[in-house]
Amino acid sequence: MSAPQPAPTLDTFAGLNLLALALTWGFAFLFIEVALTGIEPFMLVQLRVLIAALALWPFVLATGTEVPRDGRTWAALFGFGFLNNVIPYSLLTWGQTYIQSHEAAILLAAAPVFVVVLAHFMTRDEKMTVAKLAGVLIGVVGVAVLVDPGALLSGSESSLGAVMLLGTALFYACAGVFTRLTLTHVPTPMAATGMLTTSSIMMVPVTVASGATLTWPLVWPAMGAVAALALLSTSLAYVFYFNVLKRAGAINLMLVTLMMPVIATAAGVAFLDEVILTRSFVGAAIVALALALIDGRVLRVFARCHRSNGT
Repeated sequence: MSAPQPAPTLDTFAGLNLLALALTWGFAFLFIEVALTGIEPFMLVQLRVLIAALALWPFVLATGTEVPRDGRTWAALFGFGFLNNVIPYSLLTWGQTYIQSHEAAILLAAAPVFVVVLAHFMTRDEKMTVAKLAGVLIGVVGVAVLVDPGALLSGSESSLGAVMLLGTALFYACAGVFTRLTLTHVPTPMAATGMLTTSSIMMVPVTVASGATLTWPLVWPAMGAVAALALLSTSLAYVFYFNVLKRAGAINLMLVTLMMPVIATAAGVAFLDEVILTRSFVGAAIVALALALIDGRVLRVFARCHRSNGT
């Protein structure tokens, strides 16, 4: 049996990319909320991935990035697009028709809870530890506070939206582990472009089956939000995403969920006049504690301080 490999670390380059990713994804919830004022959910997802793919292809071709020619790589890109775009984008966009944008961002913070469990069984270098297990259990408590089991049992629209966002988090977690296992050999720009291209293809039958169409005349604030969502929070964001994933691993990548809810909440309050519920504060704090345990940095700092004080 081979020895466990050392866990990936978050260096300066990966850290800067992580911060940029948090900003672009944090504002995505605001862009979605505005876009939904004039565009149906599945059409919004279709436009998001299509525009993002079209924006990245000229960059790929201009930089001479190698385009995969083997069916196995394209099959992996289809799989990644399904796990990371088609299903979660649809759930996220649909879910935001029921809940506020900052609530959606906080619920997505549950993604690392799923990542830890999946990475333990599917990778060799991101194994479960006692601290990570504690983080998973605490994260479950935080999610329970956010979702509110009473509202969930009542079948309210807000609870339906919460369930959709938890589904989004689960699929994002699956995608993060999946791409580490199948796509690390693909250059970052091509991985993002291929994933968005395959997602665009897969979304066509979904959009047609849903009966979603563009409403005329176009609602220009909504269209502007779609452009920002596609170009900033999708095309550009996935370059940051792959840079962090390849250098720092799936668990370090999910640290973005610590920063993303803060950015999304600030944007929602500032631009959409959203009201923050006490439940959101409490749930977010519990999830943040869970993520701190999963990441382990805080515990290591305390351990070093304790050793220093003891000498």
